Amino acid sequence: AELRLSTWRPEAELFQVNAGAQPSPRLAAELAEAAAWTARTDGAFEPRCAALVAAWGLRSEARIPSPAELAVAVEARTQWEEGGFGKGAALRDAAQALAAAPGVRRARIDLGGQWLLHGEGLFTLEVADPDHRDRSIGSLRLPAGSVATSGNSERGIEVEGRRIGHILDPRTGQPAPDFGSVTVVHPDPFTADCLATAFLVLGPERALAWAEAEPELGVL
Repeated sequence: AELRLSTWRPEAELFQVNAGAQPSPRLAAELAEAAAWTARTDGAFEPRCAALVAAWGLRSEARIPSPAELAVAVEARTQWEEGGFGKGAALRDAAQALAAAPGVRRARIDLGGQWLLHGEGLFTLEVADPDHRDRSIGSLRLPAGSVATSGNSERGIEVEGRRIGHILDPRTGQPAPDFGSVTVVHPDPFTADCLATAFLVLGPERALAWAEAEPELGVL
């Protein structure tokens, strides 16, 4: 999955797509699926935000861009950034591999804070307090599927005396408000990943209202 989706390894397919290459049918389908969430979330999720990530230096040396730079970056939706859907895509691959593996009855995989739960019965997961990562706010008892959590407690950075979250609001170019964390439960890892990012941008009230219409979706 990393060789397909990485944007910082030159040999990776998505890196080459950002440089002008045509994607394979498999990657093209994933990119189209990720892009479809932009409309579904009223622009809160935008996978073509590499220019915005670069403007803030989130993958290099953090900086605060000028208003003019931000305006250009918000409009420059041509370069892909896999941070909002790459884990979900990789865990979807893993789910398919587990389903095809003989003798695997139950499994769970943690990929950078997003979980894949595979098999029959219920699984128990602890949800961390976003202000105190070593504490649990409670346990979830869940069937097979995926659990994705987004927040700034682990990857927030400080520049020029200002704390900056790593999740940006693609509509404004500014870091998303840091209200805590959002945990999304869904049978499909790709969907869970995209929505965890989108819901952190939308904020609690809009995220919970959005989720009420989706019977397969759980949100904390």
